[in-house]
Amino acid sequence: MPEVIAVGFDDDETLKGDALISWFNDNGFHFEDDTDRMVNGEQSFICCPMGPYVMLKEDMGAFPEIIFHLLRCLSCPKTTLISLSHESDDGFMDDATEMMLPQFLKVLDDDSNWQDDEEE
Repeated sequence: MPEVIAVGFDDDETLKGDALISWFNDNGFHFEDDTDRMVNGEQSFICCPMGPYVMLKEDMGAFPEIIFHLLRCLSCPKTTLISLSHESDDGFMDDATEMMLPQFLKVLDDDSNWQDDEEE
């Protein structure tokens, strides 16, 4: 089941809508309008901007690192909402967990440190 990250942007966030698509393009990904896929040749993910939101979904494997780089580049992190879930086989979102972006980034950093400890 693919993982899904939904991002609720603050009104003042500059990286949403067309600016978000341009940011991904500037960072090596091409947006396929007909499939909502972001592709860079090796990696892809689904990107559905919807006004003050964007839904990001795994496509071929795990999320590429560019997703987490994007989240670290947002200009209004304290007011950005992150929802995490899985897409069920029938296309519905299961087990949504919501948190503000700073909390999500802390979890990412903590998980990253845990993985580094495991490799030693």
